[in-house]
Amino acid sequence: MQKEIGKQCHMLSRPRSNNALYARPEIQTKKKVGHTRKYGKKLGDTSALAAINCKHAIENTTNLYGKERTVLAHDKIVMLKTLKCPVRVVWVYRRNHWVALFTTDLTLSIV
Repeated sequence: MQKEIGKQCHMLSRPRSNNALYARPEIQTKKKVGHTRKYGKKLGDTSALAAINCKHAIENTTNLYGKERTVLAHDKIVMLKTLKCPVRVVWVYRRNHWVALFTTDLTLSIV
């Protein structure tokens, strides 16, 4: 049922700051015993990755509060165990605050 809904619509929301984010699983070339991995290694939670990714953020201009403003943004494709699918997480930095957004539509870009 969940996979059928994912084909019809995409989700765009804010993750919780303590949401655990996981890397995408590595593609296995050799056949191993047991089931294939659904998730990669644990990267950390949303707030911990916000602090790490701040130095990799790219400057963008956007219409914010009725004016053209400069913000820093960084995105990463990760896995969420709550949705059981890959998502694109975007961290937006403005002055000393950050906001994280995620979407199941992996074709969307920051700009």
